[in-house]
Amino acid sequence: DMVSLPVATGFSNYFRMLFDDGIFVETVKNTLLLAVITGPAGFLLSFVLAWFLNEFKPFIRTVLSFMFYCPALIGNAYYIWQVAFSGDSYGYINSLLLSIGIITEPIVWLKDATYLMPIIIVVQLWQSMGVSFLANISGLQNVSRDMYEAGAIDGIRNRWQELWYITLPGMQHMLLFSAVMQI
Repeated sequence: DMVSLPVATGFSNYFRMLFDDGIFVETVKNTLLLAVITGPAGFLLSFVLAWFLNEFKPFIRTVLSFMFYCPALIGNAYYIWQVAFSGDSYGYINSLLLSIGIITEPIVWLKDATYLMPIIIVVQLWQSMGVSFLANISGLQNVSRDMYEAGAIDGIRNRWQELWYITLPGMQHMLLFSAVMQI
C-alpha cells in the first residue's frame, strides 16, 4: 500500500512464519533433507569415481573425466531431465520401465510428490559432480609416486592401507576444497 503510513510489525511476521505457516516448516524440512543427503553423498561419490578413474590410462582417464565434468558445463539441465522423466511413454525412464515390464502405464514423475524429492536428489548429485570430481582427480594426480614406493617399503600391503595412509593425507587440501564446494 503506497498511500497509507507503514505499520511496524516487529517480530510478528517471524512468529507467524515459524508457528502458523506449515509450508515454511515443510520447506525447511525438505531443504535440510536435500542438504544432508546430497552434500555427503556427492562428496563421497565424486571421490570414489575419481579414485577409480585415476587407475585408467591417461587418454581414457581424460575422456572419462570430461564425461563426468560435463554436467557442470551444462548450464540448464532442465531439458535433459524433463525428457528423461517425461510423464508419457516417450520419456526415457518410463519407456525403459514399460519395456522391461516393471510398470504397465507411464508414471507422471514430476507431478507426483512421492517421486519428486528422489528426482531432485538425483539431479542435484548429477549436476554437482563436476567441480568436486575435478578437484579429487587433480588431488589424486598430485600425490607423489615416491610416497607409494616408500609406503610399500614400510609395509603397506593393500589398496585400502595405501588409500588410508598415503592417498588421503596426500590430498587433504583438495579434499577440503571438494567438501567446501560440495556444501
